[in-house]
Amino acid sequence: PIAKIAYQEGILCDPNEVSLYLPLSDIYAKELNYKDAMLYLTKWLDKHPNDKKVMEKLGQYSVKNNDLPG
Repeated sequence: PIAKIAYQEGILCDPNEVSLYLPLSDIYAKELNYKDAMLYLTKWLDKHPNDKKVMEKLGQYSVKNNDLPG
């Protein structure tokens, strides 16, 4: 997918450009790659720790990835 490659290249050029993390996370989730989707959500939350929607999404992806506590 061209969009995925564009976001990845944008992050390579400027890893601090956090606006690229959420759309890239969505692409990974659509591919059912929840591990990488969660990686970019976590990076987003590092800069936006009070983003409840992203926290919820991270929890949903964690369940889908079978990454449950215990």
